[in-house]
Amino acid sequence: MRFRFAATLACLTMTIALTGGGAGARASTDREEALDAPRQKIESTGVLALHCQRGYFCAYIHANYSGELLKSQAGRGSRVDVGGGTSSGSNNTANEWVGVNDLCCGVPDDDVFKWAPYTEANVNSSANDKINYFRVR
Repeated sequence: MRFRFAATLACLTMTIALTGGGAGARASTDREEALDAPRQKIESTGVLALHCQRGYFCAYIHANYSGELLKSQAGRGSRVDVGGGTSSGSNNTANEWVGVNDLCCGVPDDDVFKWAPYTEANVNSSANDKINYFRVR
């Protein structure tokens, strides 16, 4: 008798799961709605919006993200030359962008500053205006 009850219960549980009914399906939908709410709020307020357009890396002359020097969609493994004078950058890509100086102090290809994916930052004073190309990783 117990075996038949267990088999019937298992069958009913599987049927409910496959048809999307039951409390479990509603709980999952509630969780998804709860997760979507903060995303919608962030997108509508622009709190996490980066200065550079989605899919691009931008380098700027000034620390306040003005005076655009570079706007690039270069892919992983690329070298992107910039005329120098970088004070800030906005990385709205899935790649790491490394600011490199190959003209200073006799050190070849010296990494000056790194931007992780989807971040932006002002370079510190020791790195200001020293980047002459970017390496995309």
